[in-house]
Amino acid sequence: MIAFHPLLATVGFLFNLVGIILAIVMPVAFSLLRLQFSTQAMNWMPVILGDKDSTDVWLGSSASSYKNVLKPYEESDLVWYPVTPGMGKPSFDEPECIKEVSV
Repeated sequence: MIAFHPLLATVGFLFNLVGIILAIVMPVAFSLLRLQFSTQAMNWMPVILGDKDSTDVWLGSSASSYKNVLKPYEESDLVWYPVTPGMGKPSFDEPECIKEVSV
């Protein structure tokens, strides 16, 4: 017959309780962190380097000179048009990715 000390039962209970609490608290904490960082990521804009000078500044200069290239790209070669809603899925890789969709 194996006998267990009552203290071992208490310690086991505490470990189970801590596990349950962490299983509830940690996903909530991670969800809040993800929400915080995902809203910051939504404020990012791509930088379009339209000429060799802008590319040289971006690749070879200090951060203080980036202000010269961090501006809206307003050249006529940039065209905007609607595309298929499938573009919202990262796995979507079809020829329709670049076809204009009429709305």
